Amino acid sequence: MSKAQVSNEFLIFVTLLFLISILVFSLSSSLIFQANEVKTYEEAKKICDDIAYEINLALKVGDGYEREFFVPYEINGIADFMIKIENYSVSLEWKEYSVQSPLPIEKINGEIKKGWNIIRNVEGEIYAN
Repeated sequence: MSKAQVSNEFLIFVTLLFLISILVFSLSSSLIFQANEVKTYEEAKKICDDIAYEINLALKVGDGYEREFFVPYEINGIADFMIKIENYSVSLEWKEYSVQSPLPIEKINGEIKKGWNIIRNVEGEIYAN
């Protein structure tokens, strides 16, 4: 074998390794992105379910109920999300995504915000903050 042939084979080998590493990196980054989206969705759904639970608890316990609860400021690092309560559901919306949890009432008085919230039942009406 000549030195030129060994040099060419080495360059082909390095090029193949480089192409394989690019392929593996692109596939793994796509999977990591998808896993991150699933994690964000699951966290948002848990927060939405927790808010619905607090409202349901206030309804079940009845008049005079009052409780403080916390809504995180971020969902998996995403701070730009909205909480809505309308049409018998609680919804969290961020980017082009949203999750919902059902409620037995159409709406509440006040709004749920990020951070600490106080929920009250006053004569069957639910008040937040």
